[in-house]
Amino acid sequence: MSRRVRASGRALVLARAPYGESSLVVRVLTAEHGPQRLLARGAHRAKSAFAWTLDLFDELELRWSTPQHGGLGNLEAGTVRIRRRRIPADLERYRAALCGLELADLVARPGEDEGALFAGLGALLQALDAEGPLPAPAEGLLATFEARLLADLGLMPALEGCAVCGGTAPADQPSERGSGPRAPFSSGAGGRLCRSCALDARNAGRRVGTLAERDLLALQQAGSGQPPADADRAHKAHEIAARFLDYHLDTLPRTHQRFASAPRP
Repeated sequence: MSRRVRASGRALVLARAPYGESSLVVRVLTAEHGPQRLLARGAHRAKSAFAWTLDLFDELELRWSTPQHGGLGNLEAGTVRIRRRRIPADLERYRAALCGLELADLVARPGEDEGALFAGLGALLQALDAEGPLPAPAEGLLATFEARLLADLGLMPALEGCAVCGGTAPADQPSERGSGPRAPFSSGAGGRLCRSCALDARNAGRRVGTLAERDLLALQQAGSGQPPADADRAHKAHEIAARFLDYHLDTLPRTHQRFASAPRP
């Protein structure tokens, strides 16, 4: 019989899938042990030890064991540390929270300490679970998480100077529908560009568009930990972060598909 390794710690459920008639396979993000795939035997049974424990958005305390050489683990015990009931009751909060879970699931690295990712995701969920009105639009809170994630991955786009030459990158492109001054921007080239580097990027076959400077500043504000308070600016900050993540992760999360049909600079 192969040896099993036991562990415990704080966890957030990223996704769940049925297993057999009464069990669940859950993917969880743990603070100290990274992502784990665990089998919760009999989770759907009325007298299960895991009843009302494995809900999305709640912070949990789990104990589990895994095969020594990796594979599906067994969930042995679990309790709820923080119950977050307000998120599922509000569609905008729910969408933003699901997006955070999906992004964390995409970038979490097995076997690695993911304390920073766990803390960032927990902060997003806690903000979305605020009693009464949210401190900022849900998309603004999500943009703050996405900006933090981009920074942790070393992927934060250049938002002020040119991503290529490091020089100034004036927002001197024509305005679209009153959006204000616009600057060249390319996800493939690393973000905001000056005119010269934008031309070089186009000649090299990269897609280059323009983004309103006020929208770039909204993402910069989110990256500093201050979610945009204006709903439109919050949406734009999330949109830019989502497209940049989609490009560099080389995948389109289901929660980002609303942007798939729009031009992607």
